[in-house]
Amino acid sequence: MIPDALDWGPATPELYDDEAQVAMHVVNAKCFGKPNRARVCRFVIGRVLYYSTRLPTGCIQHVRFDVRDQHVSGSAINEMRATITSATAEHGLSIIVDFLWS
Repeated sequence: MIPDALDWGPATPELYDDEAQVAMHVVNAKCFGKPNRARVCRFVIGRVLYYSTRLPTGCIQHVRFDVRDQHVSGSAINEMRATITSATAEHGLSIIVDFLWS
């Protein structure tokens, strides 16, 4: 994946805490079904990689998914988390991925 090849437009992290050096991305997308989860993971990985070169050095990226009322299983959530963290780790990035779900 080449994140600079995508047109991210004026997208910015939803929250940036300068003191803690944390940038938060909030994702509210359709995560029900494996094809949708794969698409969302590709998007998030691209976004994290794109911002890794634009945020201040040492900044931690935190991705929070809101999957409430989508009936996404715990195993699917764990699979998404593992996919995103391993793909970004291949680029030397350590990120936080969490979920709001019920």
